[in-house]
Amino acid sequence: MELDFEVDNDGQMFTVLIFDRLGWVVKVPKGNVIKHKDLKRISSLQTEIARQVDGVLPCWLVNGVLVMPKADGIRADYLAKPERERAKHLKDVKKREIERLGFWGVEASWKNTIYNPGEDKVYLVDFHRIERR
Repeated sequence: MELDFEVDNDGQMFTVLIFDRLGWVVKVPKGNVIKHKDLKRISSLQTEIARQVDGVLPCWLVNGVLVMPKADGIRADYLAKPERERAKHLKDVKKREIERLGFWGVEASWKNTIYNPGEDKVYLVDFHRIERR
């Protein structure tokens, strides 16, 4: 089996391996910047939110890395202005929905927002700062 993947090393906390064909993302912590208990918190809270909010994908802690389905779409920082404006609106709505559930710390930057223009839907993909109020 050939493992064809893209490496995104832009983030401060994780190196992200994107397996397009398989439809999975693996987030590998960089050095000692994040503790195992924080990885457990992230996976647990993200999965809890995913059960209640469309556009948030579940996350599992597997052998010290975070594993989740790949969001189908385009990173918002790569979008042209009209699509970026639509993605911003949908991102803000999604963020407020998560906050109404009692969570804060959603990192909704452009690179952590995936927009699917065919479905007119956004996915938020970074929950390392998420906390329950």
